[in-house]
Amino acid sequence: MTRILKVYRAERFSPNSVERDRAIIDAAGDILTRHGYDVAGVRESELTENVDAEVFMSMARTRQALAILKGKEREGRIVINSTVGVERCQRSTIDRLMRANRIPAAPLEGCDGYWIKRGDEAAQSKDDVAFAQNDDDKRRILSRFEQRGVTDVVV
Repeated sequence: MTRILKVYRAERFSPNSVERDRAIIDAAGDILTRHGYDVAGVRESELTENVDAEVFMSMARTRQALAILKGKEREGRIVINSTVGVERCQRSTIDRLMRANRIPAAPLEGCDGYWIKRGDEAAQSKDDVAFAQNDDDKRRILSRFEQRGVTDVVV
């Protein structure tokens, strides 16, 4: 019987959506269970290299969990929500690729203010997305991001 492991996303990556994210992966797991698959679950923080399955159905976002899942992919395991796909969904990567390929994106300069967002990972708190009304606000907000250790941002 094929063993499928659900990897739950760390709660910090699901502000205001912990229950919804859990419900999504659980619903998919329930369908697979009804079709005869052996489905279990593990929190992202509990994922180790020793955990094994033929298929990993993942909502993981931490660098540690993605590194473990990359290893599983190299071993020939199937990882749904591949690590490459997850890494390519970072805001800063999407912004860079859109601009490089001339896909319309918000202007880098403007007179109506700026949205400043964490670019390295999904928002983890309300402080990861901020509106700056002008260039002075923008500089202050960017400084606050940097003080928190967030240096990859999208404006």
